[in-house]
Amino acid sequence: MSDTTEDRRAAASAANEASRFAEAYQLWLPLAEAGDAEAQAQIGALMQCSLHRFENLEQLNAGAGPVIDEATMRADAEQAGRYLTAASAAGIGPASFNLAGMYVGGYGGGSWEDRKARAAELYALAYAQGFTCFGRLMGDAGPGQPYLDILEGYATASGVPLPGEQRHTEPEATPDPAT
Repeated sequence: MSDTTEDRRAAASAANEASRFAEAYQLWLPLAEAGDAEAQAQIGALMQCSLHRFENLEQLNAGAGPVIDEATMRADAEQAGRYLTAASAAGIGPASFNLAGMYVGGYGGGSWEDRKARAAELYALAYAQGFTCFGRLMGDAGPGQPYLDILEGYATASGVPLPGEQRHTEPEATPDPAT
């Protein structure tokens, strides 16, 4: 492979299309580190769920890849957030969309209401940046609000915590083994 930026970009795109995650990561990374917004969006998308640690989709689906502990997943997500934030600020719609999803999932801390508001802003930004494949998420209620409403409704009805939050319940009494 030649060392030109366009050759590297083409090879990285081909690796992405073929779901060769680790290879795509290695090809995109120097471009992302040099400030290339498209590469930052791609790196962020791969790191968001630690996909860059898997050789390919088959390895991921087979569960044959590396075991990733929670601390590593958090570190990957934090780094992904930085790359996606930079790419979003540079006008890359898919980066804004992926970053919104991270906020929905708990990224950035804060209350659900704060993260939901930030996600809605990012969904609107992604749409304005030309990422329109998620048009159903743009409703009369506001950017991304139909999806966020469904998520809240499910959490409320099922009693599960909203993403990134924990339900605080009283611990059950431990049975006395002597009785």
